[in-house]
Amino acid sequence: SDSRERRYTVVAMLVVIFLMIVAAIAVVEAINASLYSGREQYMSEITESSAKTVNESIAGQYEQALSMKNAVENMMSEYGEVEEIMPEISRQMGMEGDMFFMADGEGNYYSSDGKSGKITNTEYYGWETDSEMQYIASLPHLDPDKTFLVTRFRLTEPLRVLCEGREVRLEYFASMQDVDRLDETISDLFNGLNNTFIFETDSGYMLYEQFGVGELVGGAEIYAKFPRVEVTGDRPPEDYVEDCRQEKTVVMEMKIDGDFYYFCSTPLDVSNWSLAFVIRKEH
Repeated sequence: SDSRERRYTVVAMLVVIFLMIVAAIAVVEAINASLYSGREQYMSEITESSAKTVNESIAGQYEQALSMKNAVENMMSEYGEVEEIMPEISRQMGMEGDMFFMADGEGNYYSSDGKSGKITNTEYYGWETDSEMQYIASLPHLDPDKTFLVTRFRLTEPLRVLCEGREVRLEYFASMQDVDRLDETISDLFNGLNNTFIFETDSGYMLYEQFGVGELVGGAEIYAKFPRVEVTGDRPPEDYVEDCRQEKTVVMEMKIDGDFYYFCSTPLDVSNWSLAFVIRKEH
């Protein structure tokens, strides 16, 4: 009888210990879930706040470009030599630090640094389709690694100028702002330790990338990288891709080479653009 009671006591103690372990695991999982949810909410707020700042910068560039376009139209004289006129207008307006250019209907451009060329960039496809457009691109005569936010307008009336004695009709004005200025508006959030991206929302095609922690998402298409990382949680990478395409704010915790990172993205006001950044979890 005493032996049976001892066995019952031992079994009861083991059951209690087992239940305590299960309860402890459940508590730890609940705490981890709460912490993850809290971090996800925090990162979502940071990302959306960053997007708001970038949107304001893009809107400011638009207003500045429109003002420049109106001023240049008024200052442009007919039948002047365009490669002399453009730098002079830039000097008179005190815009030497802000690149701008004008173009004819065939994509031939004349820039404020006195250079000219032919627009061949794929980013300029649809050049003649809309009266107002914004791109992230460069110009053929500039460093191709240097990208700009380009805001382009159709002129109110075509302007006639000379280029090497030949008459050309300028139909478009475009202002260019160094895209790195957009990144500067949010890089202080993590002391420059984050990677910043702007990409096309539907395709994932990369428009701009600024690296701070190594080329973790480098490449032409950001969505192509998702299946190659280990995602923390139950959702597959494809779910996050679909959320991005549906213009939702996305926070994805991922593991790369033993280190944990956050990928965060949210849509911008510019049609079909999204902002994203990658940051080490420890930061």
